[in-house]
Amino acid sequence: MGVNASTAMSRELGHEMRLRREALGMTLAELSQTLGWSISRTSRIENGLATVSDVELAHYMAYLGSTLAETLELVRFRQGRDRGYWLSPHGLRLEDSLNSLAFHEASAIATVHYQPLVVPGLLQTEDYARAMISRETWRTSDNIEECVQARMYRQRVVTRGRHEFYVHEQALRLRVGNPRLMHEQLLKLVLLADLQDVHVRIVPLAAGERSVFGNSFGLFEYDSGRPLLSLPNFATTVFIEDPEHVDPFVLLTPSIEQVALDTRQSQELLAAIALDYERAVEDQRT
Repeated sequence: MGVNASTAMSRELGHEMRLRREALGMTLAELSQTLGWSISRTSRIENGLATVSDVELAHYMAYLGSTLAETLELVRFRQGRDRGYWLSPHGLRLEDSLNSLAFHEASAIATVHYQPLVVPGLLQTEDYARAMISRETWRTSDNIEECVQARMYRQRVVTRGRHEFYVHEQALRLRVGNPRLMHEQLLKLVLLADLQDVHVRIVPLAAGERSVFGNSFGLFEYDSGRPLLSLPNFATTVFIEDPEHVDPFVLLTPSIEQVALDTRQSQELLAAIALDYERAVEDQRT
């Protein structure tokens, strides 16, 4: 077992280990004594400040009474550290991907998000989120609501730290649900853009090909440790810590910033699009 600089993966692994210990009502001292580890070593592992081998992780899980499948799940996750990336599949189990994302969002001191097609999850209204999640046909109605409420809960992080959101104009003009839903969504964006450490900047359609920067991504910055890159897609979210693959996205951000409207211009465009949807609501009444 070695000491290392804190990484996103070691923090998430340690967090998961601690949650499983606490779920059994076992104290840090009790488990440390059982394992023959010092309390300090166990604490450092659970806080992501020390590495743990596959064998040590297996012993930890065994003393918690975990099944072989549960143990192998965490061992495979730990092995992803050596690759510099890991996958969180989207599935019926909420913890598969949303818990990973929520953990890293909550741990970050600053984030950058680029979203070309839809409103970022951290900025969505409940109805917008429900409409987007409901399109995933494999989900049950109960699971849809669980995911919606989890997304709303995640939004608490917006009031902490610094957050930059670059949203393509086409994401605002792509109608999700009905005009009333979109009007409420645009109003929420206008309000959020007024928060002190939240910057919502629109990448305009008028920029043409200069407004194209590929798929959505998120960058998370921490007090200590390397930045983390999040690449979501339909089936899974890829988390990457390897600087070789993270740095290009860090370098891409100033290019997006250069094309995006400034904060004032973005707020004006948000208000104008909100008015368009308000008119559409009125048209439906007549």
